[in-house]
Amino acid sequence: MVPVRALVYSRVSTDAQERDGTSLDTQERACREYAQAKGWTVVECIKDTASGSNLDRPGIERVRQLVDRQRKWDTFGPEINRDSH
Repeated sequence: MVPVRALVYSRVSTDAQERDGTSLDTQERACREYAQAKGWTVVECIKDTASGSNLDRPGIERVRQLVDRQRKWDTFGPEINRDSH
């Protein structure tokens, strides 16, 4: 069995999200727990604080670079359907 290597991508767009329980740390912790339950190895956690309507974000650019370089990643976040790309 090939081990699964995962990237965790977390994003908030407002200060309110930081306060209401969807903070970057909360999202990362939930994703790490999910990966651990699946037996996946988290190799990097990437964070952005910006609107999802703006695709010119440092974190999502990092995800793209890593995925382009190494096609063997599973990338996930707390609500992957929120990603705009």
